[in-house]
Amino acid sequence: MAEPKPTELSFELDYLFETEKNIFLAFETSQDLYKSLHHFDKQILRNIHPDIIVEYQLESLEYSSLKSGVAQILKSIPDELLKDPSIKKIIGFLLVKAKYWLIKKLNDSSTIDSKAEIESVADKINNEIRSIGKNSGIIVTTISTLSVLNSLSEIADKTNKLAKKESYEYKSKFGNAILKKGIFVNKPKILSELGQKSETNETKEIVKPKKVDLLSELSKWDFIYNGKTKQMRIEDKVWLESFHRRETNLASGDSLQVVLRTTFSHNSNYTKTTINYDIIRVIKIISPENNGLQLKIGE
Repeated sequence: MAEPKPTELSFELDYLFETEKNIFLAFETSQDLYKSLHHFDKQILRNIHPDIIVEYQLESLEYSSLKSGVAQILKSIPDELLKDPSIKKIIGFLLVKAKYWLIKKLNDSSTIDSKAEIESVADKINNEIRSIGKNSGIIVTTISTLSVLNSLSEIADKTNKLAKKESYEYKSKFGNAILKKGIFVNKPKILSELGQKSETNETKEIVKPKKVDLLSELSKWDFIYNGKTKQMRIEDKVWLESFHRRETNLASGDSLQVVLRTTFSHNSNYTKTTINYDIIRVIKIISPENNGLQLKIGE
């Protein structure tokens, strides 16, 4: 069977080993890395639009080791993004490139122990996100350095579980990179450089009001967020004033699309973390009847 060639909107992830391998263990090992990459994709997409969902679709599979070609599927592309007919390809390019940049950093550096190395990856991704926002005329946020650090550390941990002669290889039109055992991400040192007390991340999210505060000037409301009730402070005074003057109305079941600032506060040895949520901008009200469209990358 001919080796599959990745297109610009797909990638190949190969799990390479030289000895016989238990089939269940081989699939489980490969699946673990796919999960890490998929989680990284979702973090990037949250900064473009919270409704976009990414899935991986298997296009090819070889058993010389375990070589899998994958197409990325984007679902629920919102109407405001569809003004640009090429948007699904642009976002697809970003996800393929971002995974390459992430793995290439681990490929090039057996030891990652500085904030600057993490920021170099985050900056590339955020430049692409800002470009998407500028060209499409939508509000975007940027992926945090901490998110990139966590993904690099997670992938390094999974890679270091490989046997001595095993490896992962990521192949795409934007470049190839190999992961082998022996990668060290000095997370404690980098966290110290980032600041021991707190880390802030801003993302675009959908939150559903559960309990509103009609009295205080700087309101704290209860919202349903990721299936759980969270108290969030609303710092968008213009929107709040409009709501208090009844110029903005919320119906039962309505949700808000917001720019959410999440602040993680740590103690000195990172054994305890508290999380605070602040809505710094309300973008729009979303009624229950609003449904997104579904599109496939590469259609």
